Amino acid sequence: MPFSPLRRFWYAHIFVIALVMRFVYLAQAFHNNELLGIPIVDAEVYVNWAKGFLSGHWLWHEPSNYTPMYPLYLAGVFRILGQEPDLIILGRTAPALVFVVFHLLGAFQAVLIGRIAGLIRDRATGLVAGLLAAVYWPFIVFEASFYAENLAVWTLSLGLFLLLLFRRDGRRGYLLLSGIALAVACLCRVNALLSLAAIAGWIVWDTVRTLESRRVVHDPAAAAPGVARP
Repeated sequence: MPFSPLRRFWYAHIFVIALVMRFVYLAQAFHNNELLGIPIVDAEVYVNWAKGFLSGHWLWHEPSNYTPMYPLYLAGVFRILGQEPDLIILGRTAPALVFVVFHLLGAFQAVLIGRIAGLIRDRATGLVAGLLAAVYWPFIVFEASFYAENLAVWTLSLGLFLLLLFRRDGRRGYLLLSGIALAVACLCRVNALLSLAAIAGWIVWDTVRTLESRRVVHDPAAAAPGVARP
């Protein structure tokens, strides 16, 4: 088959498509969206909180409806990239590098979503899911912002992917890393706890189905209707 080498790298193609979509959006948004890079509402709280962390203020001075994980993440990104939060609020070009990092993670997230669907169903389903995630507009928009959803969805996807790897390979390291990723997602957005209920239900269902399959394998008579056991 002349295109067989290309078929081996479909997920790399999905990553490139996702990255191109995000960079095209970012280039257009910087020229046409005057609010890009100016945090408002929740984003303003997160950025100001991150500024507090960078200034050495680690304690809460007032009750908050938000969790500290995303501001910690922002503070780490600002420090690593050498971006001053004040410039991110006031400048037009300062957020560019930060959003590029967010979009790189978003492109990788599209691959993760495709791999998740592939592990649950089949390769064709995974490729379709990955392509849809690559061009899904809300993902692209939120990744060019300071809202917690961009990290929450990414770590949620990573946690589910690692959980599926544990299911396939049985390595406990995958299970540990999955728990950490899911915990980070919940610490970014508390409503991610709802997804844990769905994941727990799926684990119970999958475990029961697996045990039933093993029982049939070890006791073929149980799978044959009308066959009486001695």
